[in-house]
Amino acid sequence: MLFRSGVSATDNITKLDNSAQASMLQFVVPGTVAGAFVELLADGIVIGSATASGTATAINTNGSFDLLDGTHQITARQTEPGKATSTASAALAIEIDTVGPAVTIDQHSVQADPTSSTSIYYSAFFSEPVYGFATGDITLSGTAGANSAAVGSGTTQFNIAVFGMNVTGTVIATIAAGVATDAAGNANAGSTSTDNTVTFILSAPEIAVAGLGQDIANGDTSPANTDGTDFGIAILGDPVVRSEEHTSELQSPCNL
Repeated sequence: MLFRSGVSATDNITKLDNSAQASMLQFVVPGTVAGAFVELLADGIVIGSATASGTATAINTNGSFDLLDGTHQITARQTEPGKATSTASAALAIEIDTVGPAVTIDQHSVQADPTSSTSIYYSAFFSEPVYGFATGDITLSGTAGANSAAVGSGTTQFNIAVFGMNVTGTVIATIAAGVATDAAGNANAGSTSTDNTVTFILSAPEIAVAGLGQDIANGDTSPANTDGTDFGIAILGDPVVRSEEHTSELQSPCNL
């Protein structure tokens, strides 16, 4: 059984390749006899040993024989005092993976550019399934003031929505290194992009016009008494007084 692994402790996939002390692996060999000398082998080459103290023996690999990326067959054998070395155990297949996932992020295929929408969409593609990638893992920059991003669910492909733009400018989304891992526990590299910049154009504010408490629709050319736009008949030279109410969506004075 492989003890040290990546995301899962039972899938036998690991980034630890025994090339150094920091990347040693640990196995537990069952069926040992107390006092026996137990050897651990990878593809028939001894990579660790220990003296058994009971029916199961933990063995750390030697941290010096590099197991290249790929599948390796791990076996064990023991030599009891005064006896011949046993035959090798049934093999345990493990996968060594020391390469972290790559990732690209670009504006989504349906994203208009430029846009005045309050949400801007991106797509992220990882080179292999990843774990731990979530909202908060997007780095935003540019001049439009974008300040938050939501990450959808996925394994290799993720949809991302960006919010908070408040001025005309650019929105740029990137993914930093180390925000997600593959099954072996390798962290992702920083993102690359073909087109991860979207131009945001702040829409002009709408002016709401009302007469006698009634909204007047854009383009309304029909005089009506109900909204005060029918001024009736006036004698030349007599004053005509009507009032209007103007409100703006902006939190600033509305000058007409």
